[in-house]
Amino acid sequence: MTEPRIEALSSVGAIEAAAWDRLVGSDGSPFLEHAWLAALEQTGCVGGSSGWRPRPIVAHDGDRIVGALPLYEKAHSFGEYVYDFGWAQLALRLGQPYYPKLVVTTPLSPVSGTRILVDPAFDPDVAETVRTRLVDAALALAHAMGAGGIGFLFTDEAETARLVERHGMFARVSYQYHWHNDGYATFDQFLDRFESKRRREIRRERRRLAEAGYRVTPVAGKDLTAEQRDALFEFYATTCARYTYGGRYLNRAFFETVFDELPDRVLAMLAHDSAGDLVGGTFNIVKGDRLYGRYWGARRDVPGLHFETCYYATLEHAIERGVQVMEPGAGGEHKYARGFDPTETYSAHWIPSPRMDLALRYSAELERDHVTAEIAALRAQSPLRRPVAGGETDGESR
Repeated sequence: MTEPRIEALSSVGAIEAAAWDRLVGSDGSPFLEHAWLAALEQTGCVGGSSGWRPRPIVAHDGDRIVGALPLYEKAHSFGEYVYDFGWAQLALRLGQPYYPKLVVTTPLSPVSGTRILVDPAFDPDVAETVRTRLVDAALALAHAMGAGGIGFLFTDEAETARLVERHGMFARVSYQYHWHNDGYATFDQFLDRFESKRRREIRRERRRLAEAGYRVTPVAGKDLTAEQRDALFEFYATTCARYTYGGRYLNRAFFETVFDELPDRVLAMLAHDSAGDLVGGTFNIVKGDRLYGRYWGARRDVPGLHFETCYYATLEHAIERGVQVMEPGAGGEHKYARGFDPTETYSAHWIPSPRMDLALRYSAELERDHVTAEIAALRAQSPLRRPVAGGETDGESR
């Protein structure tokens, strides 16, 4: 390959879908796929007055796209889930701008994975050359526009280390709660990992709902009716209005576009009452052996319905179809009590101000030590007993 040619664009939608998705690959995040990112642009969830300005950077070898960065110019810090509001306040006190800034991420979706997309057919040395050129181009753009910094958000561990070692960035560490399939053939096998008291409590939660006539069923995106589509957006909007004032980032047009363009990615878990009325549900995305829980809502408050719909029934379905990991998004210690493990998440940052950079590097080190200790404590006190050979458990928490 000759030296790659770098091009800065103003829209992911302007890039050929097949060329972009070839870089994402079969193992890449569904939230980086062309249809998802283009839908965000087409429906105004990013771009326009949203504070998310698409500025993708692509690398060419001749006419062929061989690398890309999902880069966005930000006028605020909302919808990123790697919280830097305090950084903006520090910049203000130091009398220097923080916005606009640049982020390389999956907009509005706190899901980890590779952010620097490179042709999967390249050997390691060529791939590294393309990665370096893409990152250097992002840094050059940040310098040229006077950006307050660059954040590579929800990178995987290897990519984070590469950005730190090769580009002088510093890392932040946090965690989410993820569910991992330790060889379960049935939901009952998963429940067997809990201490007997907690196992009885979960079974009691599920039994009470069933006895009250509630049931939760999976529906693939391609099989959703117009009424069910409308309800899923309603559930999302209602939950945003109730719990995250000002945090409804997606609109109905985006949901409709995803239903139309990505029917094989969507999995809805729909809750009905004894009369057959739809009372709640979740909007999930599935790719390969991973399931991503995204949005939940309900038309009435029913004790336990959230846990049944978002976790128990979803995990039961996931185990049946061989899902290996479920990522239900940011936050939620209630997930920990239901068998979700604390799992590290990473980001890498470049700050042009030497004073801010020094302060934030020190802060990130303290944050990392705190997070590491917290994860260790959570794992030591996990409600799940450790698996041993033969699928049994050793009676100790992991």
